[in-house]
Amino acid sequence: MLRRILVEFRLRFGIGEEVPEHPDAVCSAIPNWRYMAAAKGRIVLDALNQPEEREGALDLLWLPPVMPENFRLLVSTLSGRAPDEIIKRKWLVFKVEPLDIDERKELIRQFLFSYGRQLRPARIECLAAASLNEILRQIDEG
Repeated sequence: MLRRILVEFRLRFGIGEEVPEHPDAVCSAIPNWRYMAAAKGRIVLDALNQPEEREGALDLLWLPPVMPENFRLLVSTLSGRAPDEIIKRKWLVFKVEPLDIDERKELIRQFLFSYGRQLRPARIECLAAASLNEILRQIDEG
């Protein structure tokens, strides 16, 4: 996973160094690469609750506890060990709640409007009330 992060840093931030192959070299490279990336932009890590449980992945042992001053890291995760560790580190946490039905309906209207489209109110109501699995099933059915 760390090697993959370094590959992404290299591509996204134009870091000219080669990504190490050996796991120990990857671990050693992380602090320096973190500073190089911090000089060039922001980083988003999604779904920190999903890595395989090995070598402290879910406890975020692979993620340094202290970041460079100009380094901005945005992470997302569901409940579990990863957010517990984020709270222990005293990182700023924003909890994003699901949209309520009225917010979903307005989002649907605005999205469709941006493409010059609209749906009947009953169809918007149906979409706003549906679960993600129901929506995906309807899309698959055409």
